[in-house]
Amino acid sequence: MDRISAGSNLSIDIQQKQWRLLANGDGAETVLIEAQPGQPLRYVSTFGRQRRLPLSGALSLEDVDRVVVGWSNRNAAWHLGLMLKPELSETRGSRWCGLAYWHDPDTSLYQDKAAAAGEALAKQLNLPFSLIAPNMDGAAVGYGTPSIPSIADRAQLPLKLDQWTLQRTSPTTLELQLSAAWGRARLLRALWYVLWAAVAMILSVTTLTSGIALPQPEFLPYAGLAGAAFLLLLSLSTIASVFGRTKRIEIDAATRTARGMRGRSSRWSLTASQIKSVYVTQIVSKATRRKPARQIHYGEINLYGVDGAFHLLAAQGQTDEKLPVVDEQSLEASNAEQIIPLNGQVAHTRLQAAALLIGQALQIPTLYDQRLR
Repeated sequence: MDRISAGSNLSIDIQQKQWRLLANGDGAETVLIEAQPGQPLRYVSTFGRQRRLPLSGALSLEDVDRVVVGWSNRNAAWHLGLMLKPELSETRGSRWCGLAYWHDPDTSLYQDKAAAAGEALAKQLNLPFSLIAPNMDGAAVGYGTPSIPSIADRAQLPLKLDQWTLQRTSPTTLELQLSAAWGRARLLRALWYVLWAAVAMILSVTTLTSGIALPQPEFLPYAGLAGAAFLLLLSLSTIASVFGRTKRIEIDAATRTARGMRGRSSRWSLTASQIKSVYVTQIVSKATRRKPARQIHYGEINLYGVDGAFHLLAAQGQTDEKLPVVDEQSLEASNAEQIIPLNGQVAHTRLQAAALLIGQALQIPTLYDQRLR
């Protein structure tokens, strides 16, 4: 038996008549994928759902074209995966289905391990095997499944962004989760509106039916009824906004897709080909030589579509983070409203780091839009 370690605490168990991908965590191993000669490729439901594979938990070999190990310059890693046939790829949005990866800054340190894992899988499935060597001109391998990189200590997941939390749910999936407290606060507000509407309605109706003279001016009871109706409409609108809000967003690096989820169903979906960039905006105070650290008043992450529309992912209210000025000579430039490319050296806040991770997962540019207050 051979055991090959892979990225994100995964390992590959290779036996004469069995190939398994295992997740190692909490002192226990979980089988994610199992391949045996002449049998469909079997996988756990979570793994299949994340990669938009058939819900049956089994992938017919007739839907697989070949096993591929390829190098991606974009994230300096070897990737092992399956190249699917067009019939299945049309329903899931991509021919590439990533299985495992190995970060390798040296480009050759893990090549043999990745190739051995791929060749063993191809042998079990009786499928062709392809090894794609590094393309040293800087272009990323087109079918490589990007991993979720770690850009700095500040970007260690999970990242708390006010009411939102960015976390990793699999080696190739990020998830933005809206806090349950957000919905509870708005439902309590709606209940408060209903309470005051009931008070206004009772006082107005009592005044109109008591048989005593109406107050002056006489329209006050009717104004009370109108106010009650307005509060009821406001409460209904608040409740509708709670149940209509997308509270979970998946960023799937395997298919380069962002999806707004309700339970297990997708409410909306955008592929990387429909997105120009990840757009992170922050409203900050001006810096001075005495106070070079700038206060952040508001921020949000959007997906900027090729159609020119912005799709809001997450918003962040005022935070205790400060945005520094790198050096005094850049003070004037730092006080300018500007849109600049964002990278690991420029990202200084949790919101910026989250946007950068999302952009890297989707393999699209990330831009920082600074606005002054």
